[in-house]
Amino acid sequence: MSLDSNGDISGFPGFSRILALMVCMGVYALLAQVLLLREFLVVFFGNELTIGAVFSAWLVLIGAGSLLATSLVARWPEERLRVLLVVLLTLAAFLLPLQVWVIRIVRTALHVAYGEYAPFFSILASLAVILAPGCLIIGIVFPCACRLAARQLPARQLPFAVSRVYAVESLGSMAAGVAFSFWLVWVMSPLAVAALAGAIVLLGAAWLTTTRTCRWLLGLIAFAFAVSACCPAYLAPPWSSLGRLEHASVEARWRSFGALPVSGSSSASRLLASCDSRYQNLALIETEGQMTLYANGQVMAVFPDAVTGEHKIHFIMAQKPDARRVLLIGGNPINDIPELLKYPLEQLVYVELDEKIGRLLELVATSAYRQALRDPRLVQVHVDAPRYAKQYGRNLDELGVRRNSSLVFSGLVGEVMRRAFRSIFSGDFGASAGFPRLRGYISSAVRGAPPSAPNLPKKIESRQEVGAEMHVADAIAPADPARYPPYNKGGNGFSAIGTNTPVTDSLRGGGTPLFDAILVDASEPATIALNRFYTQDFYRDIRSILSPGGFLYTAVSASADLQGEAAFLSASIAKTIRTVFDRVLVTSGTKNQFFAGATNSSITLERATLFRRSAGADLKTRYFRPEYFLNADEINPAKLDFVERRLAAIPVTANTVLKPVSTFYQIALWSRFSESGLESLLARLARLRLEWVAGALLGFGVVCLGMGAVLGRRPACACLRRSASRRQAKASTVADPGSAARLSSPKSGGYAEARASVFAKASPDTLADKLAGRRSGVVFSRSMLVLVMAATGLCGMALELILIFVFQALLGYVYSKVGLIVAMFMLGLMLGATVCVPTLKRSGQWRAMISMEILLIVEAACIPWLVTALSSGLMNWIPWGWVEALIYGVIAGSGALVGAQFALVNELMSHRGCKANYAAENLQSTISADAGPMPVDPAKVKGGTAAITNAADLVGAALGGLVVGVFLLPLFGITATCFLLAALKMSSLLCLLAARAFCAVEPYDKRGEKQCDK
Repeated sequence: MSLDSNGDISGFPGFSRILALMVCMGVYALLAQVLLLREFLVVFFGNELTIGAVFSAWLVLIGAGSLLATSLVARWPEERLRVLLVVLLTLAAFLLPLQVWVIRIVRTALHVAYGEYAPFFSILASLAVILAPGCLIIGIVFPCACRLAARQLPARQLPFAVSRVYAVESLGSMAAGVAFSFWLVWVMSPLAVAALAGAIVLLGAAWLTTTRTCRWLLGLIAFAFAVSACCPAYLAPPWSSLGRLEHASVEARWRSFGALPVSGSSSASRLLASCDSRYQNLALIETEGQMTLYANGQVMAVFPDAVTGEHKIHFIMAQKPDARRVLLIGGNPINDIPELLKYPLEQLVYVELDEKIGRLLELVATSAYRQALRDPRLVQVHVDAPRYAKQYGRNLDELGVRRNSSLVFSGLVGEVMRRAFRSIFSGDFGASAGFPRLRGYISSAVRGAPPSAPNLPKKIESRQEVGAEMHVADAIAPADPARYPPYNKGGNGFSAIGTNTPVTDSLRGGGTPLFDAILVDASEPATIALNRFYTQDFYRDIRSILSPGGFLYTAVSASADLQGEAAFLSASIAKTIRTVFDRVLVTSGTKNQFFAGATNSSITLERATLFRRSAGADLKTRYFRPEYFLNADEINPAKLDFVERRLAAIPVTANTVLKPVSTFYQIALWSRFSESGLESLLARLARLRLEWVAGALLGFGVVCLGMGAVLGRRPACACLRRSASRRQAKASTVADPGSAARLSSPKSGGYAEARASVFAKASPDTLADKLAGRRSGVVFSRSMLVLVMAATGLCGMALELILIFVFQALLGYVYSKVGLIVAMFMLGLMLGATVCVPTLKRSGQWRAMISMEILLIVEAACIPWLVTALSSGLMNWIPWGWVEALIYGVIAGSGALVGAQFALVNELMSHRGCKANYAAENLQSTISADAGPMPVDPAKVKGGTAAITNAADLVGAALGGLVVGVFLLPLFGITATCFLLAALKMSSLLCLLAARAFCAVEPYDKRGEKQCDK
C-alpha cells in the first residue's frame, strides 16, 4: 500500500484519526458508565452490593466484547473492520438514550412491587440484558482499533501501537470524568448527557470513515445530537425536544415504582418536580395533598405529617428540653425544624449536603416551615456532615467562609458561571429576562449582596436569607481550643459569603459554643459513604463538639425481638457508640433509638422523669401529649432490659471508617428483605480467615514458579530451528554461492526446503516431543502473563476504592471530588502507558515488569501505615490540602503502574517467541515439507493480544470492585484488605518469574527488526 498526501495508508484511516477515535470512545464510555450507574441506583435503591454488581457487570461485559473481537482481528481484513467500527459507533450513539429509558421502566418488567427491593439475581439478569449491547461495542472497539493502529506504524514503532491507543482512551475518560462531575451534572439532564455522548462518538465514527459522503452524514447527525443536548429550551429543534422526552421517561420510571398511576387509573398522584444533583436523584410527588420526597428512589420525607413530626421530636427533646444549641443532621426538615424551634433555643444548626433538597421543599413548603426559615435562630449549612463535625471550627474556608476578598471574588465568579450555564440550558435566558437577570446577578455579586436565583419562583426570591447566612460563623465556631488553633491568630477578619459582616467578634469570647443536643437522622448504612454516620470516628468528632451535659441521638431500623441480621446491625452500632460515650441507652421496637452522653449526662428512659420534663417544657402541640411517656411501649422496662442483654450477647466488632462492618450487616439485611438468598454466603464470608487465603495465593504462585522452571529446561525449538537453518544456509552457501539469496528469503521455496532438510534427519517422535513441549511451554507462559494482568487489574481497582475510602476517612467525604479521583486514576493510566514506551524498544521489559510488581506490593503494604500515621495526629500538623494532594498522587501512581503493565504485557504476549500457535504451525509445516512457512501478521498479533490483555484487565477489575468493595472492606477493613492485596501481588510476581523462565524477549536492533538471542 502507498501513502497518500496526508501520510495515511491508502484505503485506511491514519494513525492520528484512530487516536482521535479512541479519545471520543473514552469520553463515551465514561459518560455512559456514570449515567447508567446513576439510573440503576435509583431503580434498585443502590447499596454496595448493587453498586458492585453494576461495575462488575460493566467490566465483565466489556471484557467479553474484547474476547469476541479476537476472532475478528485475526480473520477480517482492515477494510471490513473499519466498516464494522463505523456501524458499531453509530449504533452506540442511538443505544445510550434507549438504555436510559429501559432502565427507568425495568421494575415493571421485573414485577417488583412498590417499596420492595429487587432480588439480587433479578438485578444481575437485568444488568446483563440492558448493559450487554453497549458494553460489547466498547469491548470490540479497542482491539480492532489496536489492529488498525498497528497497520499504520512501521516495524520500529510497532510496540507503541497498543500503549498509545490505551493512553488516549484513558485521556478521554479522564476529561469526561472531570466534565461530568464539575459541569454536566449541573446543567444537563440525563438524556441530554446521553445525547452529548452520542454526538461525541459519532464524531469519532466520522473521523474513522474515509468516504466523504459518510463523513458528512455522520457529522450532520452528530450536530443534531449536540444541538438537542445543548440548545436552550426555547430554541429546541423542531424534530424533538429532549425536555419532553425527559419528563415522559421520568414519569414512566415512577409509574414502574407504583408511585404514579398507570394510564386509566383514578389516582390523584402527580409528579411535581424531578432533578439530578451531584449527589443523588430527587423527585417530589403529590398524592391527595400529601407530598413525598424521594432520594435515589427511596422515601426521604413525607409531609405534611404533624403526628409523626411531633412524636419524633418531642420524644427526643424530652432528654433536655432546656437545650440552647442544637445540631440537626439529615432528617425531615419540614417536620423537624418547626418542632425544634418551639423550644427556647439560641441556635439551631441544620446540616444537609444537598442544597437542592431545600429548593425542592420550598416550592411546596407548609406555612410553619416557611415561618421557621425566617427565624433568625436557624442556620442552614450545606456541607458534608462528617466533614463538618471533623472540621468544626478548624477551617472556615472549607465550610463557606472566605479569608480575604480574592477568595470571596473567586467563589462569586464560580457561582455566577454555574448559574449562568444553568440558566442557558434551562431556557430561562430569554430575550426579555435572560441577560438583564444575569447582569443583575453579577452586579449584586460585585456589591456583596446575596444574589437571587434566576430560576426560582418570585416567592422564594423575595425571602430574606441574609440572617441565616450571617450566623454561619456561629455554626462553625471552635469547640476545643486545645484541639483547634485560634482563628484570629494573625488579626485577619472573616466574613460570611455575600455579606460584609465580620464574624471574628463571635469567636473572641472566652466560651466555646458547644452543642447541647445533636440529632443524627441519617439514612441506613447501606453504603460505605452512609456508614460514616454510624462509625466510631464520627462519634468521636461528635463528642468533641458536644457539651458535657449534652446528648447524641441516632436511630436504626430493627426487629421487635432482635433476631437475624437486624440484631447484628443494631449490636454493631450499640458497641460502636459505647466505645466513645460513657452512657448509652437503647429503646425497643421496630426502630432502635440510641441516646448517648457523658457520665454526668441527664439522659434517661425512665417514664416518670420523661413525663415531668416534657410537661415542664410547656409547649403548644396539637397531637403529642407528655402523658404518652407514662405508657410508651418502646421504653417498657422489661423490654429495655431484654434489648440491653440481647445486644450485649451478640459478638460483633466496632464499626469504623476503616472497617465498616455495619454496611456488611445492612447488606445481609437487604438480602433477606429482597429474598435474594445471600445470607448463607455472607455468613460463610464472615467466618473467612484471611491468613488461609493469603497462604493459598502464595502457594499457587510457588506451584506456578516450579512449573515454569521445569518447562524452561526443555529445548527452545524455535531458536534451535532458526540456528539449524542458519547453519544449513551457511553450508549451502559454501557449496553454491548463488543459493544465499534464495535461502535468505522466507518467501522462497528454498528456505522451506533447507529447513526441511535440517529436520529430515531427526526422528518423527523426537520432533513431535519437541513440538509438544514448545507448545505447552509457551501456552503456560502466556497464561501466566494473563494471570498477572488480571491480578494487576484487580489490585488497581481495589487500591482505587481503598484510597477513596481513605480520602473520606481523613478529610470527610466530598462527593463531587469522586470525579476528580477517577480522573486522577485515568491520568495515571495514560502516563503509565506513555512513559513505558521507551522500555518497549529495549530488552529490559521483564525487569520493568518485576519492578512494577514490587512497587504495587510496597504501595499495598504502606497504605495502612500511612492512614494510621495521618489519623493518629499527624494531620494536625500538615495542611489538609497537602494530604488531599498526597492521596491524589498515590491514586495517579496506582493508575500509572496499571497502565505501564498493560502496555508491557501486550508487548510480551505479542512477541513471536511467545506465540505458540505460529511457532508450532511453522515448525509443523517445515516437518511436513509444506511449500513455505505461515506468515505472521504483526497487526493481527497486536489486535489479538490487546483483546486478551484488555479482557484480563477488565475481569480482574470487576472482581476487585465486587469482592473488595462489597465483602473484604466491610468485613475486614483496610489493613487486612491491603495485606491480602500484597499477598496477591506476591503470588503474581511468582507467576511472572515463571513466565520469564520460558519466554525470552529479544531486543530490537537498529533496523527495527527482532533478532533471535545468540
